[in-house]
Amino acid sequence: MELHYITSPPRKWTFEPPQVRKFIVENLKGTVLNLFAGRTKLNDSFKYKGRTCFGYSGKILRNDIDPEIDADRHIDAMEIHSHFEKNTFDTTILDPPWNIRKAREKYEGRYVGRYKVVKQNILKIMKPNARVISCGFDSTGMSKSRGFIKTKILLVNHGGDHNDSIVIVEDRIQKSL
Repeated sequence: MELHYITSPPRKWTFEPPQVRKFIVENLKGTVLNLFAGRTKLNDSFKYKGRTCFGYSGKILRNDIDPEIDADRHIDAMEIHSHFEKNTFDTTILDPPWNIRKAREKYEGRYVGRYKVVKQNILKIMKPNARVISCGFDSTGMSKSRGFIKTKILLVNHGGDHNDSIVIVEDRIQKSL
């Protein structure tokens, strides 16, 4: 497993720091579901260390429950699996509001209270060799119990008394018969 470590001042949106965005974009594959998209569009170019970096060139379906967000869909994460066929997505990005304060600040108090169910439900629409990129304050991710193995971790130190952010890349394990 690869461990990456960066420092970045805290930002309102997870993908605002260019080095976080670059890490995410470099780890996307195939058709992507950004389940809690927020405002960031990962297909857009961005600046990193004074150079222009290109966003992801593949298809990204952006979902956000907030109707004010410019997203492709506005579906509750708990029900996303009932809106797509089996084997639709190669990569899913999970970046829900990380705590109640963020939920109040950005989503009028809505937050994922049953995150385990969301994780179980996205398995129904992901391909067998799927990848999940999880963002938050912990390193649990999808875990081995759901058939995933961690391949990369990005630890983002925000300095001062701010919690670090953790980005985990996990690949689905192909189970032999």
